[in-house]
Amino acid sequence: MNIDLTPGALRRALDLLEDGSFATLDELVESLLISANGSRPRAGGAAPDGDAPSSGLTGRPSAMPDLHLAEMSGAAGQLQFLTNRFGPIKLAARVLANLAIRNGSWPAAGEFQELASSVAREVGLRLRAEDKAAARRGTARRWVAFPVGEEAEAARDRFVFSFTVGVVNQRLAGPLVQLGFAGGTPDAVALTKIGWGFAAAPSPPLDGGGEGTLSDDDIAICRARLRALPDEAAAVSEFLRAVGRGGGTQGRVDELLATWHDDWTSDRAAAERAAQLGRLGELRVLRVAGRGPSARIELLDSAEFEGED
Repeated sequence: MNIDLTPGALRRALDLLEDGSFATLDELVESLLISANGSRPRAGGAAPDGDAPSSGLTGRPSAMPDLHLAEMSGAAGQLQFLTNRFGPIKLAARVLANLAIRNGSWPAAGEFQELASSVAREVGLRLRAEDKAAARRGTARRWVAFPVGEEAEAARDRFVFSFTVGVVNQRLAGPLVQLGFAGGTPDAVALTKIGWGFAAAPSPPLDGGGEGTLSDDDIAICRARLRALPDEAAAVSEFLRAVGRGGGTQGRVDELLATWHDDWTSDRAAAERAAQLGRLGELRVLRVAGRGPSARIELLDSAEFEGED
């Protein structure tokens, strides 16, 4: 699967987001996918809405079966802006672990993508209903970034691209690989030792009990993985520097990021800022206080990511 967002498409999408046409960046991206590709059958036969693909695939994994764990790759690069939360990555790691337990072998990339995206849609719809019933608002909502859009195929495509693995030149790529949680081959996608630990850690939305999208263990693991990914660690440090210099004003942060990157438009800067807010908010590095143009970014626990100014 390939998603190609042109600058014009991104600009139009960000305009729609500002106008209030879409509640989240995720809905915005799904609309672009629908426009570009239309609804289409998915290879591998994903479970249709209404089925329950998550049975046995979302719980904390038991002892690992007698399988080889993947070696952590030397993946580099910055996380792309569509990977705007860690909660969906946690779900993907759980599905991969439980598939290995159920099958006694690591799944092929296609099987993993299909099941992970279907499970994520089921879980996301459940979380959205629970959040609505509990009157959760803003960053307290747990369903954000899960594939809950009306166009199920586009929603699942966006989830696969943003939170699982892809295959590029017969090699695995994608956020699970970048963060060191998974590796292997297109025929056998496997968790690494760190990835298995991430899957096995408790999860408030998946296991029940507690608030938020990640447990304390999850947060510690994800913080460590961001620091271990040089390009992303540098991007986080730069973003926090922009927050400090801009006094937490989101528009000023966008201006600084666009100034520091000659090849970034203001739209690209806004997209990168939104992604950093989503990821770092989940990790309790920062929070956004207020809503709309007057909202400000407040740093909470950012010292471990701050580099030299």
